Amino acid sequence: MVIKLLYKNTLVKIKKSIGRYISLLVIIMVGVGFFVGIQASAPDIIATADNYYDNHDLMNFKIISSMGLTDDDVDALKFLNNVTAVIPSYSLDVLDHGKAIKVHAIEKSVNTVKLIDGHMPQTDNECVADSKNYKVDDNITITGDASEKLNNLDLTVVGTVESVLYLADDYGNSTVGDGNLSSFIFVNRDNFILEAYTEIYITTAWTKNVIAYSKEYDEMSLQLNDELVKIKPERENLRYQEIYNKAINETKLSDVKIDASEIKQTKWYVFDRDAIVGYNSLKSGTNTITSVAKVFPFFFILIVMLMTSNTMARMIEEERSELGTLTSLGYKDKSIISTYLMYVLSASALGVIIGFFIGCRIIPQIIYACFKFILPPLNVRYDLITFLLIFAVALIIMTSVTFISCYKELKQKPATLLRPVPPKSGQKIMLEKIGFIWTKLSFTWKVTLRNMFRSKKRGIMTIIGIAGCTALLLAGFGLRDSMDGVVEKQYGEIFKYNDFLILKNETQTISGDLESLLKKENITDPVLIKQSAFTCELTDRSMDAYMIMPENEEDFYKQYHLKSILTGSDTTFDENGVVITQKLSEVLKIGKGDSVNVKDTDNNIYHLTVSDVAENYTMNYFYMNKDLYSKVFGKSASYNAIVSNFNGDKKVLAEHLIDSDLVINVIFTSDVLQKAIEGNGSLNNIIILIVCIAALLEIIVLYNLTSINLSERRREIATLKVLGFTDGETNGYIYREAFILTLFSIGVGLIFGIVFHHFIVGIIEDDTSILFKKIHALSFLWAFLITLIFSIIMQFVTYFKLKEIDMIESLKSVE
Repeated sequence: MVIKLLYKNTLVKIKKSIGRYISLLVIIMVGVGFFVGIQASAPDIIATADNYYDNHDLMNFKIISSMGLTDDDVDALKFLNNVTAVIPSYSLDVLDHGKAIKVHAIEKSVNTVKLIDGHMPQTDNECVADSKNYKVDDNITITGDASEKLNNLDLTVVGTVESVLYLADDYGNSTVGDGNLSSFIFVNRDNFILEAYTEIYITTAWTKNVIAYSKEYDEMSLQLNDELVKIKPERENLRYQEIYNKAINETKLSDVKIDASEIKQTKWYVFDRDAIVGYNSLKSGTNTITSVAKVFPFFFILIVMLMTSNTMARMIEEERSELGTLTSLGYKDKSIISTYLMYVLSASALGVIIGFFIGCRIIPQIIYACFKFILPPLNVRYDLITFLLIFAVALIIMTSVTFISCYKELKQKPATLLRPVPPKSGQKIMLEKIGFIWTKLSFTWKVTLRNMFRSKKRGIMTIIGIAGCTALLLAGFGLRDSMDGVVEKQYGEIFKYNDFLILKNETQTISGDLESLLKKENITDPVLIKQSAFTCELTDRSMDAYMIMPENEEDFYKQYHLKSILTGSDTTFDENGVVITQKLSEVLKIGKGDSVNVKDTDNNIYHLTVSDVAENYTMNYFYMNKDLYSKVFGKSASYNAIVSNFNGDKKVLAEHLIDSDLVINVIFTSDVLQKAIEGNGSLNNIIILIVCIAALLEIIVLYNLTSINLSERRREIATLKVLGFTDGETNGYIYREAFILTLFSIGVGLIFGIVFHHFIVGIIEDDTSILFKKIHALSFLWAFLITLIFSIIMQFVTYFKLKEIDMIESLKSVE
């Protein structure tokens, strides 16, 4: 019966202070919701993508050869370890009404399509097509030189599909048309009349047991890649010999006589899933979310813990007289403490439960919507282990705070508890000793300043709460600033060219047909370069990087502006060393004079010395001149690309260059920038989410602090009213103190926000990117204004609550 009365009193307490109870519940809900939501986002997105890959048997590797692939290649690949299936297939880049599309052979055991509408092809003049660009009953007319490669050039779309090979809106590059792949279709294998396979897909035994993008997946993928590289030279030589033998015997291939002297060495190209459009972008996006999830949520939780703990501690201090009454009536300490536990644990439990399920449900969906990928609806998961862990931690913290605070009061005698805490003996504050300032202050300002310096605990909690939220806001805005303009810096100031031309065959000079083509198309400032992929290795770490080697150094510096981060001046090439970019230097911890090994795609290893470190923001590069190239690689330099400038119609230029059969692809800087801007748009949406939640947390924190401030000072405010202060004067009395503390807290928050921002940027940067370590002035202004506006709103709330305080309150005070 006694316990019942105590618990009934707790329910009355909740009803009387419903605002405080709800603010306690909401602040826990917001903190937990954001924490679990942002933590769950990347795993949910990866799980959804991985499930999609598994359901549609996405390949692990794809082999392409410059001379086609044969059944002997298929048989050789089947002997590799952990290989489940080796599927030879066909694909072609063709034109449909001037647009470049890719025609794929339908395979039943790899890269299967998702049927959106209609049905699969039943005859060879039917196809299924990209659901984004085609509809059922559309007609596709293939033009160009595809008649010797396909049985049917006029196709009817009988179904629309999505393909696991195309995960992003941008479908990548093409070897026909203007170089941009606009769409894709799938046809029956019998439609292809090629003498050799265009690609071979490989799937592995461990694919469906290992999560995509995981460290385990990358390690197992690397092992298979090494096996593929080992058999690569043998298969290349055998294919070359086969074609050479046919040629010298003047045999026809595809009705074209081949001159044996013109046959080039066969080249195998090994691609993993990173070659799939959008696969690597999804990985980068989830990595960014994971990096954000390592930092932001913990600061949210820290602020929530401090605010909730402070709320309960202050509540118990305020109700010391009630504790004294209950103690004097004979209630045991544990019974009294249990009522406060009921109050705080009910709010905490509800906050954790609501926050967990709302956070897991909503935040991953919001983030997923920001990613422009062609994937199934997000598979939302609820990690009950995480829920139980957070639930247990929240209850332990709140129980500990409540128990400590109650015990601190209950160890005093009931008679002492029944009296208010005696005021601290008056002491002069430091400002009072500065006479020429103190004497000029009004009475109300003197009281305000005394209250601020004497109520240190209240002031410190206010500073922590407001400064913490301000720092979160500034870091969120600053993160956007750090990302904006990075790609523009890379492709405007460092890489100054307008276009990047990938040549069909390597050359040593711009001459003959190539020179004539560039002049005809009004391409200016062409610079011949060699760009190749390598892996830079030290004993305990490795990084992928591109080697760039120019044919003419003087012309090279017209298109590349390499600035040394060591001296601040422009870099120059050294015959004894290479210039590496700054991320390579940071991660591998190498600088001028250090050595590094580089491995090519055939696993050949070369030894290089670093001569300088250049400013760079996206991807990793090392630069060398042709003399050093010949010394390191033991052969004369040849070049596979041209960087240049062009100011005309990009689409027309790309079509002309690709039709020339001298260029296989054209990449325009403006297109790279556009894709980067679109990618940043998705990240900006995530940052906006962070800022909005930080702002919401700030509102709740300010409300919480305001409520505590009012409840602690009800008698003081009532006394002011008895003394004749108007509502406006009373509000000003309280507001001045709050306003000064708010301004000071904002200042502290902005300073801490700078440090926090630099810390976050360091975590978010991956091995291929560097962000700006800067925050724009406008971001400081927004963080300042948002906090200030919310503080002013809370003062309006305070004003109306002040009006409700009765002057009789002051007469209830114990002398």
